[in-house]
Amino acid sequence: MKKLVVLILALASLTASAQRRGDRDGSITLSDGRSIVRIDVGDERDEREMLRRVRRLEQAVRDLQDKVYQLQAAPARRSYFVCTGSFFVSGILTERGNTETEARAALAQRCQNRVHAMHCDANGSSNNVRCERGEE
Repeated sequence: MKKLVVLILALASLTASAQRRGDRDGSITLSDGRSIVRIDVGDERDEREMLRRVRRLEQAVRDLQDKVYQLQAAPARRSYFVCTGSFFVSGILTERGNTETEARAALAQRCQNRVHAMHCDANGSSNNVRCERGEE
């Protein structure tokens, strides 16, 4: 029984250390390969330890600043929807909108402007309308 308890404690310890995958300086490697600084609350009795903690905090702030600068420098990506429908009388029509609902409504309106509304079913109850998401 004692051997079983020791084995379970050893496995729990190994599992916890494998999940953490940290360096001695307190950084952690994420699943995507990036390394980040882990911030822990420490004991302020030791001056050297406090200086190490301040240094790690400065590194963490620098990492956050770098990430913010990267996000600001990246071009803004907007998503949109394009819906295409094949209608009985008016043929194939295409419309674009910020949301799928907007694109479908614009498609229905365009069809209704060309022919009678009974020929324009863009609300999804028929299989003749297809919508795709895109980014620019």
